[in-house]
Amino acid sequence: MKIIGRVSILLLLLVLVMQTVWFVEMRKARLQEFQKITSLMLKDAMKVFLDVEYMRPENNFVSSLDADQHTFRWKDRRVYIESPEDFFPMLNKVVYDNLYERGMLDLYRLDSIYRNRLLEKGIDDSPALIFRDTAGKIFCQFGNLPIGNCLETNGVKLGYDHHHEVIAVFVKPDFFRSLGWLLAGGLFFLLGFVGSLYGLYHLIYSGVRRAEVQVMGVMHLEHELRKPLISLLEVSNYFAHRSMGAWDASDCRKMGLLHARLCKIFKTTEMMLFAMKSGKLQLNSLPLDIAEVLTMIADEYRFLSPQAKISVVVDEQVGTPSLDGNYFACIISNLIDNALKYNISKIPEVHIYVSRKDRLLNLRVSDNGIGIAPAHRNKVFRHFYRVNDTRVHRATGFGLGLTFVYKVVDAYGGNVTIEGEEGHGTCFIIEIPVYDL
Repeated sequence: MKIIGRVSILLLLLVLVMQTVWFVEMRKARLQEFQKITSLMLKDAMKVFLDVEYMRPENNFVSSLDADQHTFRWKDRRVYIESPEDFFPMLNKVVYDNLYERGMLDLYRLDSIYRNRLLEKGIDDSPALIFRDTAGKIFCQFGNLPIGNCLETNGVKLGYDHHHEVIAVFVKPDFFRSLGWLLAGGLFFLLGFVGSLYGLYHLIYSGVRRAEVQVMGVMHLEHELRKPLISLLEVSNYFAHRSMGAWDASDCRKMGLLHARLCKIFKTTEMMLFAMKSGKLQLNSLPLDIAEVLTMIADEYRFLSPQAKISVVVDEQVGTPSLDGNYFACIISNLIDNALKYNISKIPEVHIYVSRKDRLLNLRVSDNGIGIAPAHRNKVFRHFYRVNDTRVHRATGFGLGLTFVYKVVDAYGGNVTIEGEEGHGTCFIIEIPVYDL
């Protein structure tokens, strides 16, 4: 499932990259096409303009081609040309020099000719014409320079002596701006689609995870309810058919087993009900003898795990604060149960210490178990979260025990913190505001 989701996201990202590259390349191609057309039209318009200017009487001057077909003459000058075809290009150059030197460049006429050429190609723009010298310095301009993104044509070389250049500057066509919006829209759509797919992936993964939890839950219920019930049936059957008389040590042990198993069933039932509940817990707070409750729970686990060492210390100033007895017992049971369940020591140790300062009850439950790595300490309070460790998965569980602890403590307005080092035990520190009735 994870691999399929990640491959799908990678494929969509690849599509996004390919679409972006296609947009960029198409934009580049259209830009080059536009620049090519406008450059050719500028060159053609400049040729027509110089031809027209040469034919005007006030600009006419004597020019000719010698009999050798390689000597171009104008005024008192001679220039060698490669072939007769170079005569008119050379004539345009000297015409430009003549117009520039006499200050007779009619830029309005040139602009008009150029616009007409553009209209023939379906381009209805008003470019600015810029004349530059050999150093690139602008010495003449016709029209207003566009503000913002601009597009320049290729330069048209002018003059024989002066070596000037003319370019046209356009506002970037609407096509490119709309293409930018199209690209942004496509990017937004694909990102939204990727986000939706990612959300769908997590939804499906969550559903699969919940299904796995349900399967684990059935197995856990079989382990925590069915087997204990069989034991209870055996014990009850024994007492139902035994002869009357005094109980011996074995009888007491069997009754203790019956009581411990019943407590275990109660705890599991509370956990399952908690998993199905939503909203805030309803607390029924009454004066509670904490020392008595802790002693009773410790005795229960000493009976279930004879090899374990469980100690309880309750300061005298703790008193009998107002607490929900059932929920408080479940907190302690969960912490002790985890301390014993996730412990690979030959002699598991659990130490419970309760103190009180004014209206703040402090509960510390420490053990010598496998510990919890810092990276998992905030996550262990989530629903169904279990650390990915073989030592953890050997023990049955829903991943709800610490969630239940956090939920109850939070209902009291308290907080839970975790200390210790991985591999060297864990210490849960619980602080709860309490009141005396």
